[in-house]
Amino acid sequence: QHDIACKQMTGFSGMISFALHTTEEKVNYTFLDNLSLISHAVSLGDGETLIVYNDKSSEKLPYYPTEFHNGFFRLSIGLEDADDLINDFNNAFIKCNLK
Repeated sequence: QHDIACKQMTGFSGMISFALHTTEEKVNYTFLDNLSLISHAVSLGDGETLIVYNDKSSEKLPYYPTEFHNGFFRLSIGLEDADDLINDFNNAFIKCNLK
């Protein structure tokens, strides 16, 4: 989708979606619990970095690519230092044995 975005936009937003290839338990109890800088939220769009997880029972899933049908994250990047955000993610990935 990056090529399409480059043709259609002159800039990009700070919103991304991604999925983790792991269990629901690791997503809900390990990954999210080990994010210390990034806040788990139900609403996105603030000065701080926020993440929301849509589980596989979400009514929104039919509108997303099939890769996301087992659950996915939406991340809104805030104003924090990029290295701090990367470190926060790396710590959570390590705790889930994903890195």
